[in-house]
Amino acid sequence: MPSPEFITKPPDGFSALSIVRGFQLTLLGAYRALQNPDLLRAKYYKQAAYAIAISLIIQLIITIPLWTVKIVISILAWIFSSSGDHEAGERSARVVNGIDFIESNVINLGGLLIGLMRYLRPEMDDMFMESLRFIDEVYFRMHPEKAKSPETTKAANKMTNKIDGSAITTSRFYAPLSLYTKSSARTLSASRIHSADASAEKEYVPMPNNAAKFVSRYFRRSILSVAIYILSLIPYLGKIVLQVVSFYSFRKTVGVAPAVVVFSVGALVPKKWLTIFLASYWGSRSLARELLIPYFSRIPFTPKQREAWFRAREGVLFGFGLGFYFILKIPFLGVLLYGIAEASAAYLVTKVTEPPPPPTKVLEWTETQTKWNKRKQILSGEILQSEGFRPLIGTSANVPGGWIKNEEKKED
Repeated sequence: MPSPEFITKPPDGFSALSIVRGFQLTLLGAYRALQNPDLLRAKYYKQAAYAIAISLIIQLIITIPLWTVKIVISILAWIFSSSGDHEAGERSARVVNGIDFIESNVINLGGLLIGLMRYLRPEMDDMFMESLRFIDEVYFRMHPEKAKSPETTKAANKMTNKIDGSAITTSRFYAPLSLYTKSSARTLSASRIHSADASAEKEYVPMPNNAAKFVSRYFRRSILSVAIYILSLIPYLGKIVLQVVSFYSFRKTVGVAPAVVVFSVGALVPKKWLTIFLASYWGSRSLARELLIPYFSRIPFTPKQREAWFRAREGVLFGFGLGFYFILKIPFLGVLLYGIAEASAAYLVTKVTEPPPPPTKVLEWTETQTKWNKRKQILSGEILQSEGFRPLIGTSANVPGGWIKNEEKKED
């Protein structure tokens, strides 16, 4: 009898449509975050210039050693060619292409250096919170009748925002999240631990949010990727290794049946494509979690609740992370684009979660968020509505792929 651990069902939040919606949120979140007029302030101009400068430095750090190796290999190839080895040029080209492939798709040094910047500079967290503030402004501009509702007033810290000349004293996400800090999360955790029904399993443990742990996680994943890549070079056995790894990686996420499909398709495509596919899958999932650190460093989820939160929204988070995984590969602009990705993550939070309550009620609220309560709204395409934002320039639609509809039957 097959083990229940082996036969896993895909989570409700993982489907082809949810991945598409996640990718659409990549575009929508970035475009709508950039509509924030406050990003035109001198403060953000300086941050943008700094990000571009750092991106240039990172690109040079990666490019100079690679070009040095290429030049050395080319010189050696010329020497061997002069001595009668006419295949030296072809071998050197294969070596150079292999180095480029490993750097870009197996190790991805650019992703490491760009991601490391979030731990060295506070601007990424600032971009997340500033984007939340702007999203709240637009929401109340669209729904002024909700600005002073009892629910919103109780859930938010009082603040004054000017929207079309009228004072709005509440917010949905920005002000409540501003009340939460790392220290407050630990204080709330202590109250949970000392409650009558508390257990060690319920203890709050923040998402790893320091450079050392980030680098450690990155290198563990890179070592695994390099090992798999080396094994994939073994004749005949190499492709089977990639197929088995892809099956194992997807089984827990999408279930056995889709994982078998991935395993089967892997037998038909070149090893290079399968390697890129696996690297993109792991990288995009990791990126989505990194971008959500400003949210999870404030809200006191337990590790078990946090994993349930991610699993319930697996598909949309994968699509969101996948979009930015490839966008961040654009040369010379990585850090700047990472800041846009962080601002876009704030928009993602407002679409896949609900506004947090006051700190006194958050411990009960976190348990309700382990289920994706907004699943039907996301899959139905509600996120494609303008919501007070400007549509994409030159289009009548708000996002590419807006014609894709949810085919699920609606519940009465």
